Amino acid sequence: MEIHELGDLELRPGRLTLWRANVPHPATWRADPRRPSRIQKEHLCWFGNGRPAWLGVAFEWSGEIDTKALSRAIFGWVYRHEALRCRFVKHGSTIHLATADRGVATLDLIELGDYADSGELTRIVEELFDTETNPLRSPAYLFVTIRRPGSTTAVLASDHSVTDAFSMASVPFEIKEFYAAAIQGAVPRLALAHSYLDYAVSKRARVTNLTDEHPAIGHWRELIAANGGELPDFPVPLDAVGGALQLTSRTWHFDAETARRSIERVVPNAEMP
Repeated sequence: MEIHELGDLELRPGRLTLWRANVPHPATWRADPRRPSRIQKEHLCWFGNGRPAWLGVAFEWSGEIDTKALSRAIFGWVYRHEALRCRFVKHGSTIHLATADRGVATLDLIELGDYADSGELTRIVEELFDTETNPLRSPAYLFVTIRRPGSTTAVLASDHSVTDAFSMASVPFEIKEFYAAAIQGAVPRLALAHSYLDYAVSKRARVTNLTDEHPAIGHWRELIAANGGELPDFPVPLDAVGGALQLTSRTWHFDAETARRSIERVVPNAEMP
């Protein structure tokens, strides 16, 4: 996986199609007593300054895609992850959660036309993602496909409230596994996916029960004290190119042995693979 800004991808021209999952009937949403995780709540309270906060992933298929099979694949992905079937409502600093069961979603397919210019196509896709990935509206994610003779590009954008970089990295594999299963009439070979909404509850409980005597607190206290009262810097200088705050694409900074020595300096006696 390589990390890019969308504008750096140079999306190849083709026919642009929007795929949007919906839970169309208000009665299918039910109030859920579970609370968002602390990082979700912080993100949701911060949202509203007009800046989109989506993450995206792009991947390729060879040849034409089967529309019915891809629809089944998207449904499979949505039903696999409970966080994709939730919505948040904000009342001041209070966040309320509602969830929907498997099987109640619909999928809108909207043909947006043929684009011959890569720059215009990228601009249209970015505008769609900026507009559609609202964490206080369901769904907070959106698929598009770009079809052309010989290949298809799929791009997913999702607000940070329901996905992160780790979960986005798994999307191409999961969608393609569901797609292959739909084509073959087989069962997807995917491990059980646990609910992030349940994880948020357990994480809140663990943090609530922390005291000064907890070993984790002691560990962080010792680490910060050993670094002069500050969190340690990354042990290898990265030297951001041109003063950039975030580097895109892929850059080699050090090899495995340098990484091993650096980690051992920060965490002595760490078990290394």
